[in-house]
Amino acid sequence: LDGKPVRIIGAHAFEKNETIEQIFLPESVRAVGIFAFYGCPNLQMISLTDMAESWGTGAIYFCGKLSEIRLTVMRRRYSILRDMLNDTDKGLYVRITEPEYEAELYFPAFTNGFDEDTYARQFHTWIEGCGFAYRETVMRNGVDFRGYDQLFARAMADGVGGVQNAANIALARLMSPCSMKDTAGEKYEKYLRDHGQEILLRLVREHDRERAMFLLDRGYASAEAAD
Repeated sequence: LDGKPVRIIGAHAFEKNETIEQIFLPESVRAVGIFAFYGCPNLQMISLTDMAESWGTGAIYFCGKLSEIRLTVMRRRYSILRDMLNDTDKGLYVRITEPEYEAELYFPAFTNGFDEDTYARQFHTWIEGCGFAYRETVMRNGVDFRGYDQLFARAMADGVGGVQNAANIALARLMSPCSMKDTAGEKYEKYLRDHGQEILLRLVREHDRERAMFLLDRGYASAEAAD
């Protein structure tokens, strides 16, 4: 602005903006203020770099269509991604671009709350869904891909997202198999084959051509399902 690089997105700067669909934050941005994009109903994607060091609480609260985060890693700092994932309980795809590799991961949704024990004068917190556990695999200096893959049994048994969560995780990992062991890949492939028709129908309904064609090209959906 006026020849000067933008360093900070101010608090509440774009709150409830109904026109924003995508956000591309340049590497000059160092901080995003609290509630910066709060309640943007049509926001679908945010792209930024790890040059950003501070993420304000509530910056993406109530962004109902937000489905993707893109992170370009320049200094191997993942703190900003961890903070963003902790700022929403929605299911999100994350695309990571490192100098050595590119990866895509899906982080499922989860719900949390608390119950009040009146007699004991205590509050008992609870979490439903595997999304919180998946978020814990994002460390301050990278992603624990092995730990991420080891959570797949929980995703398959997850009552919050069901087949959709597990399918999104499996597809993302197989389409971008960064640091994935053969045993993990075999589990993902088996799941897609076992649920191929159901997954394919959902992808077609969502007009997700890229993932639908991947499912078909790899033979994870049967010929009968394709017909």
